[in-house]
Amino acid sequence: MPSQQQYAELLRRPTIDEAVTRYEEARKTLQTKLTEALGITGWVDKHDGRQSGCTNEFPGVDSRDAVRTFLSFVTAPKGISGEQWADAKRIATEVGAGYGFTKPGVQTNRPPTFEFELMDQYRGVLTLSSGTTTVISIETGCHPTTEAKGRIGAVATT
Repeated sequence: MPSQQQYAELLRRPTIDEAVTRYEEARKTLQTKLTEALGITGWVDKHDGRQSGCTNEFPGVDSRDAVRTFLSFVTAPKGISGEQWADAKRIATEVGAGYGFTKPGVQTNRPPTFEFELMDQYRGVLTLSSGTTTVISIETGCHPTTEAKGRIGAVATT
């Protein structure tokens, strides 16, 4: 895909800042629902988020113009039991759908270890996993930086 088409695709997407804000809301909503329904408490934000470029998906785009973000993991010290896992998946599916995570991804069901992924239209991934602890992680798809979207959008409209 020529770079002009790649930039046009990025312009249709929310900025990385908008995406991160929305995904952080999804993560907090999922935490709250798991606490309310399953009694999972003691959540800790690991503050380990990071960004990477999108050259694999958008090779014609300047690496500073589009990024993906790995939001920091949140963990709870207790795992989800095998009896609770179906409810946890249902909750993750309902919450995820409200934020665009509608495509099933990797699923692991090997008690006491479980993992459940949902993807969105931009290749973002919401993961709920459980073993000795419970972990919620979210990785965004590729989104333009706010600066790039402003600059590219201004050029595209002139």
